[in-house]
Amino acid sequence: SLAQVYRQKGLGAAALAEAYGSAVEALGLRKLDFDIEGAAIAEPQTLRLQMQAVALMQQSHPDLEVWLTLPVLPQGLTNDGLNTVRIALEQGARIDGVNVMAMDYGDSAAPPALKSMGAYAIDAANNTHNQLVELFAAAGQSFSWGQLGVTPMIGTNDVTTEVFTLNDAQLLENFAREKGLGMLSMWSLTRDNPGTVGQVTATHAGLNTPSGSFATLFGDYGSDPVLSGAVAGSPSTTPGTSPSTDPIINPGGSVARQTLNVAGATTALNLQANIAEDVVVSYSWGRQLVVTGFDPSRDRLDLRGFWSEG
Repeated sequence: SLAQVYRQKGLGAAALAEAYGSAVEALGLRKLDFDIEGAAIAEPQTLRLQMQAVALMQQSHPDLEVWLTLPVLPQGLTNDGLNTVRIALEQGARIDGVNVMAMDYGDSAAPPALKSMGAYAIDAANNTHNQLVELFAAAGQSFSWGQLGVTPMIGTNDVTTEVFTLNDAQLLENFAREKGLGMLSMWSLTRDNPGTVGQVTATHAGLNTPSGSFATLFGDYGSDPVLSGAVAGSPSTTPGTSPSTDPIINPGGSVARQTLNVAGATTALNLQANIAEDVVVSYSWGRQLVVTGFDPSRDRLDLRGFWSEG
């Protein structure tokens, strides 16, 4: 990780914070998710440097959300994962959420004959929530279900006895709705294709499910935002709607670039007057898209990735 490189070079938290901040500013980010695993999660010195840098960066970027993505077992976060969160809290980093990688547990931790992968993902979420409620409370903070994310590996996992099916996905989504999970994701979009059953690759799930099956099932989780052409970092809303949770990127100048990932009910894009806007709609299932305020002499609407079934 970048934190490992900076520690190896003897660079301090201020330098690492500047590196993180420059990426945030260059891309107009509103959220950072640090995936900490492998060797990096077992290096307390690296973690302390990283979380010191995060805390420093948050001083100059107070609205930036920071999440941690960590390995998990059905029994909850690993000892290294718990230690990562503990170090973050000790170093003064504000952790807005923790996303667990509900995958590749191993047969001893998750005997395949006892439960489905969906049930094990729910166990992982419940036990992680209990751990983090206690850990945050010890630091004088609270932890809610809205701060927890779950990311399963769809289809055949690297541990090939573990297979996450569409039934598992529905079970997990039902749980997410019941608890109000802050994030429901999957590894990975490029694997959401049919392929040789039981095979593990980066391009299919090792199942005979149609392309897009998992994305379609998970796609209606959460809000269905209405974008209104707001400048990066300050999305406006219409009455009765929620602010968009999709990335809004401003590359500079007078062009505001907005990316909207849609799946579910009708979405409206209301563009602002007197601002050149570059709107990219990436995908949609069964969607009627309504665009208002579009000026062809000023705005650009990119529909190359838009797909409306039928």
